[in-house]
Amino acid sequence: MLPELGVRVVQQAVPDTAPPFAPPPRPADSGAVVTGILSVFHERLATWNTAREMCLAAASIDPVWLPTLCAELSRIGFDPTIERTRREVLGAAEFRHAMLLEFSAVEPPSTPHDPPSAPPTTPGDLA
Repeated sequence: MLPELGVRVVQQAVPDTAPPFAPPPRPADSGAVVTGILSVFHERLATWNTAREMCLAAASIDPVWLPTLCAELSRIGFDPTIERTRREVLGAAEFRHAMLLEFSAVEPPSTPHDPPSAPPTTPGDLA
């Protein structure tokens, strides 16, 4: 134990300042991130151990760039060294794109306190 250097025997926990389930922060230039992901695949450097980081990068880009990323990843030819990683990143990007499309299709109610509409109660109301 060296207190003058700030070294302790027992590590102190670092407080987590990020809110739970927060998405990764959006990069300043999503186009550059997409280009970086694709260049790693074109150069055949995308190994399985980089899949998680590349999926996080794909999750952080602007949703406008997701169709481009999916299309370009689909165009890459089969190579056994990168195929597993390509499938993982492509699957994550396609899932996020589909999820965002579903969320945008849901229309919120006009006011937060709208009561649900009552079902018809008489045969005349059914027409």
